[in-house]
Amino acid sequence: MQINKQTTCAILVLRELAAAGGRLTIQELADRIGVPRDYMVVVTHALVRAELIEGRQAPPRGYALTKDPSEMRLFDTIKALERLFPAEKGDTFPMQAIKEILRLYAGTAWDGLTIGDFVQATTSGAP
Repeated sequence: MQINKQTTCAILVLRELAAAGGRLTIQELADRIGVPRDYMVVVTHALVRAELIEGRQAPPRGYALTKDPSEMRLFDTIKALERLFPAEKGDTFPMQAIKEILRLYAGTAWDGLTIGDFVQATTSGAP
C-alpha cells in the first residue's frame, strides 16, 4: 500500500494526539513526527478542515482530536485525507507505521480499525 506523504503525516498527527490524550502544539507535533514546523502547519490546517482535529490559540493552546480515537475509523480517515491531499506522481512512499498495523490485522476487516487501534498496535506491538 502506498499513501502520499501528507496523508502519512496526517495519520501520524492523529496517532500522536490520541497517544497524548490531550493537546499538542504544532511544534510538539513537528518534533514528535520529525517534520519541519511549516509542513506541520499545512497538515494541521487540512486536518482542521476535515474536522478530524480542532485547534485553539488561547490557553490551553494546541490541537486535539474532535472525537474519541475509538470512534475514528482509520479507513474513513485515510479516504478523507486522500481527498484533501491528492497524490501526485512521485509523491508516495511506504508508510511503515500504517503498513505495520495492516500486517498485524492481516485477514481481518481492516476498514473497521480505529485510530485507537492504531495507537495501541504501534505502541504495544499487538492488536
